[in-house]
Amino acid sequence: MTTHTLSFHTTHNAGAALLEDDSIVAAASEERFNRQKHYASLPYESIQYCLDTAGISPEDVDKIVIPADVVTSGAKLLLDWNDYDAENISQGSRPTGKTTKKWLAERVRTWKQDTAMPAYARLVEFPSDTRLQTVNHHEAHAASAYYTCGNDDALVVTSDGLGDDISLTVWHGRDGKLNELYRVGKEGSFGYFYGVVTQALGWWVGNGEGKTMGLSSYGDAPAELIETLRDYCPEFRNGRLESPTPIDYPSVWRNLDTFHPNFEEADEIEALLDNYEREDIADAAQQLLEEQILELVGYWFAETGARNLALAGGVFLNVAVNRRLLYELDIDDFHAFPAAGDDGLPVGAVLSSYYVEHHDERPQHLEHPDFGPGFSDDRIETVLDGRELDYSKPDSITDRVAELLLDEKIVAWCQGRMEFGPRALGNRSILIDPRLDDGKDRVNAEIKFRESWRPFAPSMLERAIDEYLVEPVPDTFMITSYEVRDEKKDEIPAVTHVDGTTRPQVVKADANPHYHELIETFDAKGGVPLLLNTSFNLSGQPIVCTAEDAVGTFYNCGLDALAIGDYLLEK
Repeated sequence: MTTHTLSFHTTHNAGAALLEDDSIVAAASEERFNRQKHYASLPYESIQYCLDTAGISPEDVDKIVIPADVVTSGAKLLLDWNDYDAENISQGSRPTGKTTKKWLAERVRTWKQDTAMPAYARLVEFPSDTRLQTVNHHEAHAASAYYTCGNDDALVVTSDGLGDDISLTVWHGRDGKLNELYRVGKEGSFGYFYGVVTQALGWWVGNGEGKTMGLSSYGDAPAELIETLRDYCPEFRNGRLESPTPIDYPSVWRNLDTFHPNFEEADEIEALLDNYEREDIADAAQQLLEEQILELVGYWFAETGARNLALAGGVFLNVAVNRRLLYELDIDDFHAFPAAGDDGLPVGAVLSSYYVEHHDERPQHLEHPDFGPGFSDDRIETVLDGRELDYSKPDSITDRVAELLLDEKIVAWCQGRMEFGPRALGNRSILIDPRLDDGKDRVNAEIKFRESWRPFAPSMLERAIDEYLVEPVPDTFMITSYEVRDEKKDEIPAVTHVDGTTRPQVVKADANPHYHELIETFDAKGGVPLLLNTSFNLSGQPIVCTAEDAVGTFYNCGLDALAIGDYLLEK
């Protein structure tokens, strides 16, 4: 009998995921549906999407797993609402005397500062006998990394700002089980440290950390600046916290159904701008982050004797940190969950629930993250015809797009099911020839409307990685960076960062055959075996989800063409 396990997450980057037996059948972030970046409330659309994808109703859901509130490895809950029977709380249970719907509604009211929901508020109604389970925030992160890494024996590390009052955990995954070795709270938060610097530089915490990382490559931090920032960075020795960060809990500014953390300490770092350049402050923060994470992970890697490393949590979206770990530790296999931030929590929660109950099961290798919505040809035609647009349907969409790219056009490539996570991996992508000297500037200025120094990444064929990169591994999720070979840097300037690195996605034919065919065709027609690939969205907006999103974004920027399914729009 098929079982269905649903999870959803309701703070920043809210979303949902559905497991059918041991397979992820759907996962999406609510921002993709309601178009509000980092949406932080009840993910109604995501939940409904998961149910619709599986072709089931709420009555068919066997279990709901909430990725929150366990304070000791799947045992107890932190209670912050009234009338909750603490004697009947364990994994797999639900509150005594309350329907699942009522409990979920009360949690929403709690998270909304006791603001009662109006009658028109939409809820998915689940039967009162639906099982309810909880999984700690960082256990969900760890499960997302371990159970998708494909290795039975792995060191698992999670790091973010704070979740369930924990900022970092270390686990040894072995024989399909996660054994927690170490955890630390706010005082060891790398996410808080890097977030404070990000805020001081003028960017949204939880959104702008990638800007801090990108800007750091332009800096050359003096020693005294590094030592000044060291006071804010947690320090670890022998795998444990030695010097805590003084950064306190942030206040929160709610805006447009999400929230913006506000750290008082950011003012102190912002004052450094009177004497230091922004890029030098970013560089100092990046150096300290890499140094301390390498110290922590290196110790536990040696201590456990593990040969494989699996990572999750928002800190591990920092590809420069991941590169440092990969280059300096003797790792057999490296894996960071592609939705490493809190958007990945629902997937981790359902995987944790499944593997705890199935002790004989072992981690699977995640081939792709294409768990979001797609659209049919009929839907595409309906959207295009309804807007009275001129479009074509080439005999081969890959041939025509390859020709456009060779003609120096910028093309949006919108195919199949949407990727889960923050990276576009060839389903909701903007593409351009990586050899163009002005390629990066054109995409930043005409399409993305973002800072000129922001780098771009390539999608490349697996057979090309050794030719272009130094000591690469076939990273299919664009989650780490590598040095570009000296003789290739001038060949692909649009995807080579100022520090000589790039953040590649290796495209495999079995994982994404249509995208693989496009790159092969581009190469065969006189190009190179890679393309500049960035997410199909404008700055500050979520990646496009629907055909309507794709068409609207196409006409709102400087894109030259849109390949949506087998159909082509050109300007």
